[in-house]
Amino acid sequence: MTQTIIDEEHLGRVHPRLARLMTAAMRALHKEDRALKKAFESCPSKSMVVSNKGLGYWLFESTLVYMIFKAWLPHGEVAWEAAYKNSRKKADLKVKVRGETWVIEAKWWPNTQKKTMKSLHSDINKMQKLHRERRFLLTFWISPCRAWSTERPEVENIGMEGVALRYIGRFRTDMERTRGKGGGSNFALALFEVGAPRSEGDA
Repeated sequence: MTQTIIDEEHLGRVHPRLARLMTAAMRALHKEDRALKKAFESCPSKSMVVSNKGLGYWLFESTLVYMIFKAWLPHGEVAWEAAYKNSRKKADLKVKVRGETWVIEAKWWPNTQKKTMKSLHSDINKMQKLHRERRFLLTFWISPCRAWSTERPEVENIGMEGVALRYIGRFRTDMERTRGKGGGSNFALALFEVGAPRSEGDA
């Protein structure tokens, strides 16, 4: 994957609707990242000091999910904060495709340290046990571009049975810690299917 404006990979035999949705999500996030950076740079206040000027300003998960929800609306039936089937619990996003329901949970993924991975595995275990709809975990993280060659295989080999990486994408974002150093930083996104075989057939 060569770094251009947006880099993305669809892994396995991915459902065409899923591929379109993920590309739309990534484009929407990239557009907002650029708009937020421009807004920060146009601020007339000289006393305002901002370390990260794009999505790295550390927006809440719900804000990122809203952007994705809005980007998905032109592509079909989608709901934000919708209840799981036969449950009071709510999923971040729900999509209906040809009579099938897909549920998506979103999570910031700060790093691959043990504490973070334990939290991520806990979310996956919960999805595996509680719900029968087709389930996906959508993760976001920001890190130096120079770390990508290490991170990319770590993401794909998450180390949980029945969890398959379906999509991974990235674009450059403005972060103080890497500004002018080593190629900058990535905003990255990955989508895992929970309770899935390693390769997906065209449904």
